[in-house]
Amino acid sequence: MSIIVLSFLVGTTAFLIILLAIALLIDGIARVIHDIENKTSRSWSRMFRIASGVIAIVLALMIIASPVIGAALVGILLGIALLIIGIELIARGVSGRKISSLARSKGE
Repeated sequence: MSIIVLSFLVGTTAFLIILLAIALLIDGIARVIHDIENKTSRSWSRMFRIASGVIAIVLALMIIASPVIGAALVGILLGIALLIIGIELIARGVSGRKISSLARSKGE
């Protein structure tokens, strides 16, 4: 298997870039759908998560449309997407509530 991968470096790289773009696209769609349906969180937090999902979708479509550009910019685009996801997780942690099962186990 590794001989095939080493023999076809360009094809393997293009395949991995497209696979990454598809995963990013699915993640972005899932984020947008989840946060449109989620009415319990604060509006600024919801809008931030929806925006991060839209950005993930746009980045994924850019990579799928032009794998050559995606190959050149995949590190930067992935870094931006992960930065946005990290900021989103921090925002969730700051505005989050206690999980009810944890509160019951601590006796609160």
